[in-house]
Amino acid sequence: MTDRCLILTHDGYPAAALGLLADAFGTVNWLRGAPAFTWVQAAAGADGATSYGGLSVPFRPLEAVADEPWDHLFVVVSFDPLTPATDERVVGLIRRAYRRGATVCGVETGAAVLAAAGLLDGGEAAVHWANRDGFSEAFPDVALSARPVARHQRCITCVGGTATLDAALLVIEGRLGRVAALEVAKHLNHVWPPRDPDAQGPRRAREPALDRALALMERHLEEPLSCAEIAARIGLSQRRMERLFRRALGTTPKGRYLALRLTRAQNLLQQTTLSVGEVATSAGFASFAHFARSYRAHFGLPPSRDREQKATAGAPRVFLDPAQTASDGAGLPDAPVEP
Repeated sequence: MTDRCLILTHDGYPAAALGLLADAFGTVNWLRGAPAFTWVQAAAGADGATSYGGLSVPFRPLEAVADEPWDHLFVVVSFDPLTPATDERVVGLIRRAYRRGATVCGVETGAAVLAAAGLLDGGEAAVHWANRDGFSEAFPDVALSARPVARHQRCITCVGGTATLDAALLVIEGRLGRVAALEVAKHLNHVWPPRDPDAQGPRRAREPALDRALALMERHLEEPLSCAEIAARIGLSQRRMERLFRRALGTTPKGRYLALRLTRAQNLLQQTTLSVGEVATSAGFASFAHFARSYRAHFGLPPSRDREQKATAGAPRVFLDPAQTASDGAGLPDAPVEP
């Protein structure tokens, strides 16, 4: 028996996801010497789809696959998940496939399309870290998972990247068993199951006081704390906290806090229909004028002109653990902050 997979994409899709899915299913077919899985690629748009990196591969039109029986459906979306999530043809296809017993997988921001189809209500979803703010605003009844892959009934969601392969291996495990999935992972030089299942999003710095300060900032974006209050909560003087941020991150606590709030604002602008004023409030700005000035200084354009999530839009700021950029990979020094 051969399982039939539909890989449904939208313009601006992540090309790596298609390769990882094809390699996973191609490898298991090769290992078995028989086709356990076949797959078809289809595009939601009338003109097909091109990846955000410019890769274009053949796709079948949506209408040609809409009523076919599928065992597994992968919704592979990166930029602009709102368009397929509001396309009744796409949502209808997903609902029909699920009703007929298919496993439905959302890749990177594909969880938004599954949520729009009503398949994730009361469950949890794994969404690419840059889209978590918009997803929470649009689908408050779906919990955000801290893990790169999440399951809810017959739905699998993943944050994209190599987690796409993790999702494919779960499908293979469900069809052929754990040994088959482990064999595929070994041939693809992939550690599975993940050794660190909770790793998701930009890594934190390896300095406990800094880690606690950043966590406080992220929990209080809508109602910001003062830097003095953050310092008091983490057990440092404000002066010592300033030195810690400058040494570890090359910026001030105020500067990093502002960048976090503005990045949340950009996510909400691009991923929701909230008004610019509502976004400003949600990012902790009491003054709209202050918000507009800060946004322009940070992203190079006014917030009203940054409402589309696409490859040509301003990129969200990725706050890396300084250890990731250290040439020797040794991370932050172990010495405490000087008094």
